[in-house]
Amino acid sequence: ILPFQFILPIFSKRAKIFFDKRKAGKEKIIALSENFNQKRVIWLHAASVGELDQCKALIRVIRQNEPDTFLIQSVFSESVTEENLKNLNANLSFRLPLDFYFSYDFIFKKCKPEILILMAWDTWPNLILSAKRHGSKVYLFCASLSKSSGRNSFFMKNLTKSVFQKLDAISVASKYFLKEFLQFTENKTPLFALGDTRVDSVIEKIEKRDKNKDPLQKILPIKDRVVIFASTYAVCEKILIPKINGILSANRSVWIFPHHITEKRIAEIENLLLQNRISFSIFSKIEKKHERVILFDKLGILAFAYEHAEIAYVGGAIHNRVHNVLEPAYFGLPIVTGKNISHSP
Repeated sequence: ILPFQFILPIFSKRAKIFFDKRKAGKEKIIALSENFNQKRVIWLHAASVGELDQCKALIRVIRQNEPDTFLIQSVFSESVTEENLKNLNANLSFRLPLDFYFSYDFIFKKCKPEILILMAWDTWPNLILSAKRHGSKVYLFCASLSKSSGRNSFFMKNLTKSVFQKLDAISVASKYFLKEFLQFTENKTPLFALGDTRVDSVIEKIEKRDKNKDPLQKILPIKDRVVIFASTYAVCEKILIPKINGILSANRSVWIFPHHITEKRIAEIENLLLQNRISFSIFSKIEKKHERVILFDKLGILAFAYEHAEIAYVGGAIHNRVHNVLEPAYFGLPIVTGKNISHSP
């Protein structure tokens, strides 16, 4: 893989952005004071937005108990935006480098983290090896592992076992995962079932939101009861959109929130709605009147939307695995999804 990180950016704009972000993160760490010598440094790592929410809840608790601890936060997925990294309450955030043997030495040498906390499932082998080489303790929190996970496959099982047994402790997201993890740890790594910090993060986000800044104000009051299609992919929309006319005839409105909000995805959904002869409004273009079907093309609205809904479809579980169901569950909504939910008790 190594040679491709030098070749790909020449041919791919996305690859260039990917590696440029990592370069910027490295420069940020190197730029720390030469006399950088914090008493205690904790490094938290999140794969994506969901894991970042888990980290945020943990950061709040660490801050309450250890206000002087220096916290660094890394993320990997490109789905994490700069907006997601705002109000993080960490001292430093950066993009995780690719997982080569030598990738992390500059971080450990500069920051000397006492503890590395990984979330959910993102256990990069070289990251864990580097931490152990530099004397850091490594914990996996909110850990999840389903029977259908690729880690159970013939090719991955021994690697997973080796990685998990190098951890100092694992806290699983649910007691239902204890048996799954035990087959890998073989009692060589302490196992706990302390729950999922994302529950705390979601509850706090909902309860502390500023209702005066509700982005849905311009479409309130809502006359019909609302059905939400959340975190949808193309495979979801092909099934759901042909059903919309039936939902409308039952005096319901439909709000569509695609998982990826890009011009291409919005255009694909628009075309599908037009093919099914469904009148709709694009949220960002609404001024006064709007259709009963609304396609949302802005981020940060879904958490507000569930409060107005009667039922929610949550995407991801038809082709991969279900996305965040905590927010609709908080409001007591019945949740419809695909079959791939075993990773999320």
